[in-house]
Amino acid sequence: MDKGKIQTQRRFEVMGEDIFKIVDRIQHNQTILKLLKFSDSNPLAHEDLTQQEIDEMLHKNLLIVPKLPDEDEDKNCYIVVILDKYDVDPVNSDFKSVIIRFDVVCPFDKWIINGKTLRPYLILNELDKIFNEKKLAGIGNLRFVECNRLVVSPYLGGYTINYGHFEFN
Repeated sequence: MDKGKIQTQRRFEVMGEDIFKIVDRIQHNQTILKLLKFSDSNPLAHEDLTQQEIDEMLHKNLLIVPKLPDEDEDKNCYIVVILDKYDVDPVNSDFKSVIIRFDVVCPFDKWIINGKTLRPYLILNELDKIFNEKKLAGIGNLRFVECNRLVVSPYLGGYTINYGHFEFN
């Protein structure tokens, strides 16, 4: 890449860097990390994860490539981070909208926590705290767009939650 070139969000070449910025925010949230890593019915009772444990979750529970593992004997929970659906704004073609999509996927038999709540909802709540109406360096202000049910297989399911923002086209 040329040193004189200005890196902005509108350049597709920085999308990968943006995904790592997003994942970094998630990696600073111990609640999400515990909900992903510990599959028992009381994941929040565990001690905070060490930096090594957090680092090991990238590409295992925190996925930046939009593909779940073919086989998963451990029955893991996942967040898949995807930059999705670039559209030109129909009102002002100088801008485009971009969706930051999080697929939250858990084995159905790991959904219930303490007989009181559901794991995917707790993960969604934490993602919303981190990203809704927040500014992310190099990406801009994010806004909640929608959340939809996601069924991956007879054993895995969750939700897709989307945040959008506008940027120069």
